[in-house]
Amino acid sequence: ASLAAGLRNGGTRQLRIAAVPSLATAVLPRAVKSFIGQYPKCKLTLETYHYDSLVDALLAGHVDVGFVYEPVAHAALATTDLLQAFFCSVSTPTYFSKTKKSISVKDLVSCNIIGLSKDDLVASLIAQTDGMADIALTRNVSVETSVVAMHLAAQGMGVALVDSLTGALGKLHGAQVLPF
Repeated sequence: ASLAAGLRNGGTRQLRIAAVPSLATAVLPRAVKSFIGQYPKCKLTLETYHYDSLVDALLAGHVDVGFVYEPVAHAALATTDLLQAFFCSVSTPTYFSKTKKSISVKDLVSCNIIGLSKDDLVASLIAQTDGMADIALTRNVSVETSVVAMHLAAQGMGVALVDSLTGALGKLHGAQVLPF
């Protein structure tokens, strides 16, 4: 409450913001620019964490605000839905037909999938997608974050299954991004 009051009154305050990596790269830059425009005296510290570590940092008071994909179910934390994302594939522009408009589980059987860490929330949500448990995916490379998976896919290392915000970054790098 004192942080909000300080910002309203135009005082100089320190705001510590944390986000999961894909939100930190896809959403925070524009949000920070807008926020600093409204509160030019506020000093920001931006950090990235995986979901569980971010929640721990919030609970310990190491950060003031956190941005994650799934709501946090903890009595000490308040949550607000800000946006919705969907899953998509990222690959080189020639990996799939240019006429393809979306990816299905069946399309993934013959693909080299760039795997995400089993601790990654996006990876666990994708694993729960209908039909994913029924197929064996080939994973020659595994990484910790969807942003790294997206960059590897854009370089031709296979297909990354990521959130649509990370997919949007892939489009900026010339990758083919298809809804999943």
